[in-house]
Amino acid sequence: MGPTRHAKQRIKARTAPQLLKVDALTHDRWHPFRIATALVFALVAASPAQLQADEVKALPCRPTNACTADVVPAGALELEAGYLARRLQFAPTTSTGQWQQGTPFLLKLTLVEWLQLQAGSNGLQVLGDQAYFDNLLLGLKAHARDQSKQAPSLALSVTASLPTATTGGDSRMFNLFSTAYASKDFAWLHADLNAGMNAWRVARDAQLQGWVALALSTELPHKLSPMLETYYFSPAGTVAARDGGVLMALAWAARPWLVVDAGGDVGMFPSTRPFSLFVGVTAVLADFWESEAEFKLRTGHGGVVR
Repeated sequence: MGPTRHAKQRIKARTAPQLLKVDALTHDRWHPFRIATALVFALVAASPAQLQADEVKALPCRPTNACTADVVPAGALELEAGYLARRLQFAPTTSTGQWQQGTPFLLKLTLVEWLQLQAGSNGLQVLGDQAYFDNLLLGLKAHARDQSKQAPSLALSVTASLPTATTGGDSRMFNLFSTAYASKDFAWLHADLNAGMNAWRVARDAQLQGWVALALSTELPHKLSPMLETYYFSPAGTVAARDGGVLMALAWAARPWLVVDAGGDVGMFPSTRPFSLFVGVTAVLADFWESEAEFKLRTGHGGVVR
């Protein structure tokens, strides 16, 4: 299926952040926040109009780190959102560890067939009674080619990570992320291979972090898709710890434009992060204009796209 992403900031690679206390938000209020998030997902799923986007198939980049090289048609607006709970263990002497909770999201608008605008964040981050809203992500993804019988589809992306007003401590820094994507169907198996370079703290004493991820998925009856991924992030000084793991997830395409996912992730380096749990949704919210391919289909073959 192909994280949060991606063009996403990989919070799996982050060390324990210096969290900023937010007085207006207390731990007791997270429960209503989760309820509100679930209601938003339900409203999206129940929308009868879908702004004429029913014919557009969603292409999730979550929940795996590796993302597909393909993009939705030009004019389509796609949203990914979820809930992520990570069990952190910052030192070998820590016996109990802590849970870090996050609400990652990614909004994608394909401008033309080969270029997609992306905006997102790891969202609200909660660790104990402390919280902050993580960096804002702004990026472009260039789709270089579609797959053929012999070769995969290819894409490149560049994303800027900009600190927000509530980001505190070591988390408040400007970062740049670049990713190369390759996707290919092998009979019943779909593969997404990504490799990237994260430039942390670009404005001062930049630290580089390389990473690679391979995600495999297949389609089962009842519109179910199991996923298996392995990935590795190199260390980047004091900014980002070494990380890696094996991710397993199950996605369900409730509609062509709506995909729900859930799963878990076991870390290869327990001293950094023993495991994570997540749930999320990907939805095509709107199809604002007709793509070139849709126009040719409608005018050249008499088909009606929407």
